[in-house]
Amino acid sequence: MRIYKLLIIMMVFVGLHSCSEYWDNGKRHPGPEPGEIPEFKAELFVPGVKRIGDTIMLKAELNGVDVSTTTVFKVNGVELKRDYSPLNGNRYIARQIGEYNVVATLDDFTDGFMFEVVRD
Repeated sequence: MRIYKLLIIMMVFVGLHSCSEYWDNGKRHPGPEPGEIPEFKAELFVPGVKRIGDTIMLKAELNGVDVSTTTVFKVNGVELKRDYSPLNGNRYIARQIGEYNVVATLDDFTDGFMFEVVRD
């Protein structure tokens, strides 16, 4: 009976000791746990030269996860329309030569970039 009590006390001690959090190989840091810094990034789905009439796919990522279907894209200040198809909100067809400014917004996150359309 005494051995069972000793085993129970050891299990409780080991269990409580293993619950403490450590970072950097066992060094305890003072203060609150550092939080994750969200990274929102917008870019062309396929980089490269764009020509008149090309369908240009836009992509947005939040911490490495593709969030293109829920992101609102504006090209030169005009919001891309979203129908029932999830691809309609991140697809743009270039109609003329020039530089295009893209702004992507998801909740409180915003990012932007530019691309150029050249002649055929």
